[in-house]
Amino acid sequence: MSTKRRQENGDTLIAPGGPISRERIVPVYPEKIIQFDDLGRPNLIPRKQLPSRPALRDEMTARGLILTPGGFRPSILIHQMETGQLLQMDGPDIRIMERDTGIVVNKLAHQAAQPDEVPALGSGWISYAYWNNGTGQPIALFKCNWQVPPEPESRNNQTIFLFNGIQNFGANYGILQPVLQWGPSAAGGGNTWSVASWYVTAGGNAFFTPLVPVNAGDVLTGVIRCTGQTGNLYNYTCGFEGINGTLLNVNGINELLWCAQTLEAYAVDNFADYPSVYDTRFRGINIVTGNGTPRLNWTPVDAVTDCGQHCVVVSNSAVTGEVDIFYRFKQIMNDTAVQSPGAVEFMNKVVVAWAGTDPVHHLNVIQSQEEDVWFDKITLADTSPTGVSLCSFSGRLYMAWAGGDNRMLNVMSSADGLQWEHKITLPETSISRPWLAADGDNLVLCWTGADPQQHLNVLFSADGITWRDKRILNETSISSPALMPYKDRLYIAWTGTDMARSLNVMSTRDFGATWQNKVTLSDTAVAGPGLIVYEDKLYLSWSGTDPNHSLNIMQSADGIRFDNKVTFWDSSDFTPMLTSCYFGDLGVVWTGRDPNHHLNIMTI
Repeated sequence: MSTKRRQENGDTLIAPGGPISRERIVPVYPEKIIQFDDLGRPNLIPRKQLPSRPALRDEMTARGLILTPGGFRPSILIHQMETGQLLQMDGPDIRIMERDTGIVVNKLAHQAAQPDEVPALGSGWISYAYWNNGTGQPIALFKCNWQVPPEPESRNNQTIFLFNGIQNFGANYGILQPVLQWGPSAAGGGNTWSVASWYVTAGGNAFFTPLVPVNAGDVLTGVIRCTGQTGNLYNYTCGFEGINGTLLNVNGINELLWCAQTLEAYAVDNFADYPSVYDTRFRGINIVTGNGTPRLNWTPVDAVTDCGQHCVVVSNSAVTGEVDIFYRFKQIMNDTAVQSPGAVEFMNKVVVAWAGTDPVHHLNVIQSQEEDVWFDKITLADTSPTGVSLCSFSGRLYMAWAGGDNRMLNVMSSADGLQWEHKITLPETSISRPWLAADGDNLVLCWTGADPQQHLNVLFSADGITWRDKRILNETSISSPALMPYKDRLYIAWTGTDMARSLNVMSTRDFGATWQNKVTLSDTAVAGPGLIVYEDKLYLSWSGTDPNHSLNIMQSADGIRFDNKVTFWDSSDFTPMLTSCYFGDLGVVWTGRDPNHHLNIMTI
């Protein structure tokens, strides 16, 4: 076994770039990022102090650097390999040769870029899993397959790289990788999917095969093989099975040891810049070493999690392994619901309540403090056929619902989401779930009445027990309205009773005595909308009237003009509920359209 594989105690540790002294290793936590000053010295700064990732790309382009699956590099160090050529890396020069004849086509000096011009390999990696070969036997084969995902929703000049790759160690170490690409890079590309094989070195050089277009839904198989060995140097091929023009031959490099399945991205600013799917599944992972199939233990790393990106090791099999990389967090819960759930952040936890699909539709409450972890589920004796609403007010959690027998409105509260008390039944009825909102010193309840026209109604309370100032609005709705305070005004949103089912928004600043600034949007909904204030914007959510009943959100800075509409591929027949969750993320909770109507939650 080589010294590189053994030397991991004392003052020297193993890192992906090779052995390094302990004092030079600094942990970088998710809220921080590395930024280099003019002298090339690294500093840890809060992530929010950085320019946006699209702005960073503009800065790199202005400096004459172009993008590779190893970060931005000077164009003089990037080379396209043609069909039938091989890359010979040993010796004082890098040689591009004709594979069949050995004729040297181009001779390149081992030219290194300036330190501030070449990022560390993996600097754009978002989420990945790695395994380091410590068997003492070289890797003979590393292959896996994955499906080309749907296109991203946005077109922001972003670049996505997806690949399996192997990295070596030592001077001018590099990574060999068959890469699926969306967006532009040094190899070309744009708003389309394409594939190429790359060998990118830490010294700055990058070599690639010409891009070959592929289509969403295609199944790719990326393959890296060891084809020979001379002394301590190895020869490899890299490419995609069945796709001509993607084979890259690299000879005379150090042994490839560090395997990875990777999502790498640049100029990505939000979840819509990623593919329009939840995950990419690297399946059929097959690794063979000189003595057969090794025992694998993939380690997932979530380097960037602002959209809920994460990596899950499904199987460590060396023959049929699987690693799934998620572009955002979504969970399909085990619980099922009728109509819309309620959701709110309370005491640093996400609390979700719903009316169950049991015969009498009992109310249920469950809590979560981190993704995928739910606890303290309770089923209450109360029932409702129309769902439930939640609100945090004066340090307590409030719940409102229309009763299961006579649709009478009910309100009760809890200090912890487990023990509920102070239940009152109001002499009001509703056709659907009511809505609760906290507006300063007041708890506000709104609902769609059971009168023939289905008018909107609003009530106010200082303690959640005694209610006053009932307002019957002139507006009518097909379903539950939404209510939210924003910039010294109280906003109400609803789906109209017009034939198109248009969305409407208006506001008040005198406890509902008068309402102003009514806006009827061009968007339409199959149920009532949702409202939330997030990062000083008023967000509106709804399920569309398209055949899929797709989830939608828009935002407004003034409560009048709504823009930045995003349509998700998820769907619901009811209101999608927006909530703050998981340390400040914006999340949405909804009842799915699957036959059992499972609850879903995702961060957006």
